Amino acid sequence: MKPMCEANCGNRTQVSGCKYCPECYQKYELARSYLNWCPALETPRYESDSDQEYLILNPCDGYHIVYTDFDHETKKFERFTDFMRTQTYDETFFIAWAKLPDGLKLSEIFKS
Repeated sequence: MKPMCEANCGNRTQVSGCKYCPECYQKYELARSYLNWCPALETPRYESDSDQEYLILNPCDGYHIVYTDFDHETKKFERFTDFMRTQTYDETFFIAWAKLPDGLKLSEIFKS
């Protein structure tokens, strides 16, 4: 039995060496070439005190730009938040996350 597509679309994977079905593979191929996507249960590593921008992917409503909160003493990841730090996002809300490269605007990633 073929495994399910990691994009949770309901299809079985059919592309050799890929964890996505053909439809999801084409849909996410552009973003995958610029960003290193990680599954929701994997946590970001602490890199510095400065705010780092991330994308999270929710299968229902798409992408969200978020920031990370780390414990100041242990440097352990705590949560993703919005830019106002008023809403938090846990692994039940999204299926994958990716760190945005410094200074890269989303329009540069998805321009045709």
